[in-house]
Amino acid sequence: MNQWLGLAISYAFVFVVLGTAGLLAKRQRISGETARKIVHIGVSNWIVLALFLFQDWYVAIIGPASFIVINFLSWRFDLFPGMESGDKSPGTVFFAVSLTVLTGHFWWLWNSTGVDLRYVALIGMLVLGWGDGMAAVFGHRYGGRKVLGDKSYVGCLAMFLTSLTVCFIVLALLGPHNLTTTLLVSLSLAATATLSELLLPGGWDNLLVPLAPAYIYYLWLVAAL
Repeated sequence: MNQWLGLAISYAFVFVVLGTAGLLAKRQRISGETARKIVHIGVSNWIVLALFLFQDWYVAIIGPASFIVINFLSWRFDLFPGMESGDKSPGTVFFAVSLTVLTGHFWWLWNSTGVDLRYVALIGMLVLGWGDGMAAVFGHRYGGRKVLGDKSYVGCLAMFLTSLTVCFIVLALLGPHNLTTTLLVSLSLAATATLSELLLPGGWDNLLVPLAPAYIYYLWLVAAL
């Protein structure tokens, strides 16, 4: 597929997610918080599309990098209030930064060395999207007793189990390990992501949640060579 067509598909995908969530919230079918979680989870799935749409790293990062600017302007000037979190932290900006870093690095590595570790970027972003998203959904609905600050036991459990599922599926489908190693690595990465989400306040976890498990796993792979 032509990569520039892939870029157009990428923008269309993101704006369809944004538009659908915004429309449902405007018609009061869902709450503003639910709309933000739909965007958070939905946009994270772009990284899966990127596997099929892009070959060159410098084309693959155009979309994520442009959203660093778009999300910063939205956060700074309240352009898209439906995207922003209630605590006014720059979480959406950090989301785009993490996506740009992971896409740029692992597509560049593939281009420059021929070693295809793009699935590591999938681990980071899908853990952020689904793990952090489910933590917020279940924590908000069922969370009572708190672990730290506003983080609940239920939310942490949802984060861990969802992250474990995401890591296991990605590694089982695309990773080089046997089943036992896949499970052990998945448990370690899920624990790392859960601790990152627990310890960082507000939108700051959008940096550490994807980058910590992705780069811990990457460094482990490099050390094992």
